[in-house]
Amino acid sequence: MITVINATNREGNLSQIFSRHIQLELNRMEHISHYYTLEGLPRDFAFAELYGKRSPEFMEIIDKIIVPSEKVVFVVPEYNGSYAGILKMFLEAISPKIWNHKKAAVVGIASGRGGNLIGIDQLVTVLNYLQVNVMPQRLPISRIEDLLIDGEIKDETTLKLISQFVDRFVKF
Repeated sequence: MITVINATNREGNLSQIFSRHIQLELNRMEHISHYYTLEGLPRDFAFAELYGKRSPEFMEIIDKIIVPSEKVVFVVPEYNGSYAGILKMFLEAISPKIWNHKKAAVVGIASGRGGNLIGIDQLVTVLNYLQVNVMPQRLPISRIEDLLIDGEIKDETTLKLISQFVDRFVKF
């Protein structure tokens, strides 16, 4: 199974549009995929789930989404020149051995010009530490508001790049 993780818990975020589109591409290629957004984390996650304490809700996320996933696509919006702190906490709250030897792809999302290149590089460093096999190609997507019309990606070049990226990841 391939899981697409929308790596923010901010309500109304635009990265969910890109995350959902990636999942649609996977479904179009007839791959079993799952979508998960960090908006779905338990409300007290930041203080209750770290360092070995687990709520039944968080254990369900680990057992039903993370453990069975062979591959994970992280869609990572830019926060203060990096990635969201909730993603770092999410990664730390799950035992490293669960992440070991999974495969991952990283997509950066930003309103600015860089496509969150710094943030996705920092995330790849963490994933490498967790012994995740990260696809060498990353997909930085810049100026995301300019690519959307009525909540959908309308830019043909971006749609083509996403499709090619997903195809490469499926073969990775």
